[in-house]
This record gives sequence, structure tokens and C-alpha cells, in this order.
Amino acid sequence: METRTLLRFTAVMLLISAVAVTVGRLLHPALDHVGMTSAAWAPAHWLWLIGLVTGMAGVTGLYLRQRDQLGLLGFIGAATAWAGMALMSGAIYFEAVVQPGLIQAQPALVASFVEYRGMGAYLPVFLASAIAFGLGFLALGIAMFRARTFPRWAIVLMTIGAVIGGPQGLLPPVVAYGAILALGLGIAGLGYALWTSVESETPERRAIDFAAGAGEARP
Repeated sequence: METRTLLRFTAVMLLISAVAVTVGRLLHPALDHVGMTSAAWAPAHWLWLIGLVTGMAGVTGLYLRQRDQLGLLGFIGAATAWAGMALMSGAIYFEAVVQPGLIQAQPALVASFVEYRGMGAYLPVFLASAIAFGLGFLALGIAMFRARTFPRWAIVLMTIGAVIGGPQGLLPPVVAYGAILALGLGIAGLGYALWTSVESETPERRAIDFAAGAGEARP
């Protein structure tokens, strides 16, 4: 696959991620007995899962597009954010697929889930994923802000949304909605900027980059 095609693909993944996480947050019911047993519970978490998986691809593209400008901090941030999304995907998969069936079979579990009891390793894993998610995007956002490669407004929104919205299940609904909206707008802006940066690249610039890469590949 050509580099331009790969970057276009990751830009589209960022746009899909932005829509999925935002709509998923809007659909998400309250964390109570009514919400956990509602028809909106599984679709909301499926959208989040789609947003996380596509976001992993998108973050990879963002890093590869500007890896020379981001340095070590950018690499650490992208890798940590990617790991946080991977861990969070497992937790969200549980909520989308396994939890609804458990609640139907064992209604008493609803109270324990609402009060964060009887969840085994789920809660520590989710908290770890939220911390990695927030810290990773924070480091990546700082590196991107300093690199000046992409719009700073989108970087700021992405960073603030990720840091605040990571543990959204533990936040007041208004704060969670605001954080995810900021995250979605930031990711969408970066996806659009990534796409346009690829489309506006001149053939001469691509030739220079290819020659530089070929030179680095020589022993």
C-alpha cells in the first residue's frame, strides 16, 4: 500500500472515530437500572467500540505523518494512547456484548455494576485504560502543539477531551458530554487536516521524501 493511500485511510478512520464516539455518548443511557436494561445500552457501546478501533488506526496515521517533528515525546504519547484505546476496547466490548446478557440472567448484577461492586478486575482495567488514554493523548497533544504541523485548535480540543473524557463513566453527565464533544471535534479537525495535507502535497515534495527514505534505507 502506498504511503498516501495509507494516510488517506487513517484520515477517514479519524473522521469515523469522531462521529462514533460523539453519537455513542449522545445515545448512552444513565448508569442506573433503567439505563443498563434499556435498548440503547448495547448500540451506544458498539459505537464507542467502533470509535476506539478506528481511533487506533487514526492515531497511527497522525504519528506517521509527522514522526520527524514529534520526536520521542510524540512516539511515547502515540504508543500510550494506542495502548489505552486497546485496553478500553476490551472493557467496552464487555459492556456491549457480555454485560447485557449477564444483567438479563442475573438482575441483581445491575445494582453491583451501578455501585461499582462485584466487577472483579473490570474496574481496575478500565481505570488503567482511562489513565493511559488521557496521558497518551496529553503527551501526543503537547508534541503536536510544539510541532505546529496541524491546526492547534484541533490539537487542544483533542487533548482536553481525551484527558477529561477518559474516565467518563465516573464523571457528571454534563462534564462527560462536553469532554467527548471536544474530543470528537478535535479528532474530526485533525482527520480533515491529515487528509488535506496528503492531497495538497506536491509531486516534487513526494519525490524528495521518497529519495530521503531511500537514502536512509541504504547501508
